[in-house]
Amino acid sequence: MFLTLTSGLVLIYVLGRLVAPLPWGRKAKIALGLGLALLSQYHLGLRMLGLIFAAEWPWPVLAGVSWLFLTFTLLLPLLLARDLGRLVWGLARRAWLPRPTGREAAAVAGLALLLAAYGLYEAVIPPMVTRQEVFLANLPPEWDGLTIVQISDLHASPLLTGPRVQRVVELANAEKPNLIVLTGDIIDGSVARRARDVAPLRDLRATHGVYGCPGNHEYYSGYQDWMAALADLGLVMLRNSHLRLEKNDRPLVLAGVTDEAARRYHLPGPDFQAALAGSPREATRILLAHRPDLAPAAALAGFDLQLSGHTHGGQLSILKPLTGLRNGGFVSGWYNLGALQLYTSAGAGLWNGFPIRLGVPSEIVSLVVRSGRPK
Repeated sequence: MFLTLTSGLVLIYVLGRLVAPLPWGRKAKIALGLGLALLSQYHLGLRMLGLIFAAEWPWPVLAGVSWLFLTFTLLLPLLLARDLGRLVWGLARRAWLPRPTGREAAAVAGLALLLAAYGLYEAVIPPMVTRQEVFLANLPPEWDGLTIVQISDLHASPLLTGPRVQRVVELANAEKPNLIVLTGDIIDGSVARRARDVAPLRDLRATHGVYGCPGNHEYYSGYQDWMAALADLGLVMLRNSHLRLEKNDRPLVLAGVTDEAARRYHLPGPDFQAALAGSPREATRILLAHRPDLAPAAALAGFDLQLSGHTHGGQLSILKPLTGLRNGGFVSGWYNLGALQLYTSAGAGLWNGFPIRLGVPSEIVSLVVRSGRPK
């Protein structure tokens, strides 16, 4: 209801400040206004069709509709920026400026179309590999140099399909990692619809195995079915549980927790006590948790390193402050919480309901874990 009302208010502003000034005839303006009205309720329409988490349309259709919806979404900040600039200019000149011209309106619309096209392109191209290094004071020397590849928020869908997933697998394997971890939101859609798109995950290779934890979209898409399907692909899903890795009799604990969305489905939410039950206290503890805002609790639980996603890095640079407010201040990159180091990935994909990236490229994280403190 809130999104529907907000979209309606945005539509009114766009109609008054963009459509009205255009030097078009009445019928053309009405047609454009109706088209914008439909775009403003894009998510409501998907919800009514039961497609809110994965619009099951052919790729060209989904990409085209997404481009138009993103254009409408970008009109608001662009119009606000234009009108604020006009206001400041008018105050500086102590003169009331006339209504925006049709040329100005056309320029704003053209810029929105171009930015939406570029943002969509950035959203669907394969992610870059971001190489990181972290020092853990209590990491045994035997584990120094451990390479972990993190794939978060893959969101396999009708927009981010099997060939893209295959490219992600190739990039991950090329790092020759010791561990590969998937920190949630692997898919959008049911097992029946996404089986072909996620099939390349079977080819992930790491010397110590491939592991994951669920994100909120796994619950939206048929949790139990997906846990079984991902296990069939060779992914060990850590759900409030851990495993113990050994190297020269020196243990390393890799744990994973469920997502807060589980509670909506009457399933266990994140439980650090259960995740660590029976683990050696002296061991270095690495946590897979989809949401970064679990970090304060993870620090209290005694974890040394947390790998998370969920935020998509804000997707647009201008949205990073808002994203931080909704995620405990954690948006992307490194955060230090006492003994705990947190890395929040910008994600290898995104939800196809808002497929845009501007200034926030997608990433696969290749992380080298070092023993000791930074030199």
